[in-house]
Amino acid sequence: MVVMREDVTQREPGLVAGLCEAFQRAKETGRAEAIADARERPIAGGEPDDVRKLMGDDPWPYGIARNRHVLEKFLQDARDQRLIRRPMAVNELFPPDVPESFR
Repeated sequence: MVVMREDVTQREPGLVAGLCEAFQRAKETGRAEAIADARERPIAGGEPDDVRKLMGDDPWPYGIARNRHVLEKFLQDARDQRLIRRPMAVNELFPPDVPESFR
């Protein structure tokens, strides 16, 4: 999770898009190695073929839509634990200039 002050995103146009793209490039660069390495694989004890069969080519998807269910659960847990004072919508967590490909 990356947390950024709203005033910084407003002061630095392109910062959000640049970070999203940098994280995406880094993931693409290291994904094959991570799946090949048993210590980094998202399925403990599984083999690379197991990961692909169960999770496809990208076991770590980026984007709001692709992770909405996890984000909603995160917000509900935060509310239940009284870490946030009011219910929040997933879209409130992200600045408006998140690139469309990450929405």
